[in-house]
Amino acid sequence: MSYSDIAIDKALLTLTDDQRKALAVLIEAEREHSSRWWTFLHEMRIRGELPQWAMEQEVGRHSDYERYEADRVAFNSALFGKKHHIRSKGEPEFVFISLLDDSSNLDLTRA
Repeated sequence: MSYSDIAIDKALLTLTDDQRKALAVLIEAEREHSSRWWTFLHEMRIRGELPQWAMEQEVGRHSDYERYEADRVAFNSALFGKKHHIRSKGEPEFVFISLLDDSSNLDLTRA
């Protein structure tokens, strides 16, 4: 069973806003380190700078990052009851609007 199989819609515990923010800051700091290390490994792999034994491993490949992302979502779900944006309650809702009406006759090629 993968950790991502246990992703849930409700947090396993209730946090106050201050607790949520404090944990989010700490977790995001740790993830920043992990992401930076993964980026270095990935770039070294692309440039052929890793030793052969490391090149043969999954570490630093896209599939490795996808597994990390799935586990991150499962962890966020269990601790915060949401997949992303762990500093605040609830998932944000994104609304996209077009600034141009299809019937407009604007010439966007002019400088």
